[in-house]
Amino acid sequence: MPHKTKLKLVALLLTVMPATHTMAAIHHVPDALVAEQQVFEQRLAENYNAENLFELAMIYAMSGWIELGWDTLKQIPDYDEDYHKTVLSKYGALIQKNPKVWQYHFKIAFGHYFDKNKVEAQNSFQRALELAPKNPWIMGLLGLVVGEQKDYERTIKLAKKALKIEPDGAALHFLLGLAYKETGQYFGMIGQATQVARLKSAEAKYRPVPPQDPKKKSHDK
Repeated sequence: MPHKTKLKLVALLLTVMPATHTMAAIHHVPDALVAEQQVFEQRLAENYNAENLFELAMIYAMSGWIELGWDTLKQIPDYDEDYHKTVLSKYGALIQKNPKVWQYHFKIAFGHYFDKNKVEAQNSFQRALELAPKNPWIMGLLGLVVGEQKDYERTIKLAKKALKIEPDGAALHFLLGLAYKETGQYFGMIGQATQVARLKSAEAKYRPVPPQDPKKKSHDK
């Protein structure tokens, strides 16, 4: 099939795919991730399990919806309390086959994090960043992990660098504000809190609705 024809087909598919909760954001979200989000939201609606929750959470995190990503990850133990071990096994094997795919390192970092191995989580985010050096969300998550180890100065550097790439990232402003608070820079903290409030308000109409198990939803009614 000619290359131009393939591009036209991809464009057509993106146009006719069923709409989901968000097709855009204040911050930049690549079209490929928007399409992938649609696919996994549909998969999750059809089969609400740990694997689909994890993959959708990763898409949210890669798209800058960090808070939503964490909230989605928190549901996983209800379906498989040891799923982090599956992540470590699955993506460890994939890294062995192809160590230059940054998404594999990004995903296995979460496996290490929920396995309570924050050093390896940091190393995996660092490797992902080496492979995708202009990705602001990797910078932010790496900054979060090093901040939990009280390396706040590095968190500040990473957050500032990420914000130069994505100035409208509410999660990045929030991270920087937390680091400012921990280092006693309260005016800076207030400035970042103001930015977070502004961006949260502006992005509200774009923010995806948190996933909820249809069975639990029916039970709640």
